[in-house]
Amino acid sequence: MTPLQFLHLIRRNKLRRIDAAWIAGTSVRHIRHWLRGDRPIPQYVELLLRAYDEKLLTDEWLIKNIHTPIPVRTTDYH
Repeated sequence: MTPLQFLHLIRRNKLRRIDAAWIAGTSVRHIRHWLRGDRPIPQYVELLLRAYDEKLLTDEWLIKNIHTPIPVRTTDYH
């Protein structure tokens, strides 16, 4: 997955960077590195976001199965 494809997935699903980081179990810093192309996007991140994009993972499923708090609203938008 290219950084541009990654960005399109995030935007198409109206995710903030902090949301994508929460789904991937990582930090916003990693999201920034992936979007800039500084580091390759791990396959598991691509699979998670594609599954979310294809509605195979719902918000409810993620909330139930991710054991870290849901990110609060911040100004960290696309």
